[in-house]
Amino acid sequence: MTEPHTHTHTIAGLDIPIFAKLYELYSATSAYLLQFPKAKRYTLGQTIDRLILTLIELIITAGYTSREHKMPILRQASVKLALIK
Repeated sequence: MTEPHTHTHTIAGLDIPIFAKLYELYSATSAYLLQFPKAKRYTLGQTIDRLILTLIELIITAGYTSREHKMPILRQASVKLALIK
């Protein structure tokens, strides 16, 4: 059994610990989506995939954003996470 991926990722000098967890989520979900029935893989599967990628994009964007502008971006990320759930 492999050990979980626990280190943080650095993106262009930004240390974003949540990015490691999102990367794990995306990797695990990508493998799981391959097991979806073909009819669902290209509808529900693509939607889930796109939501996770958008969530990753929002978190990275928040990392580059000034403190006073982070909250709207983090709210969008929260909505994407709720949709994924």
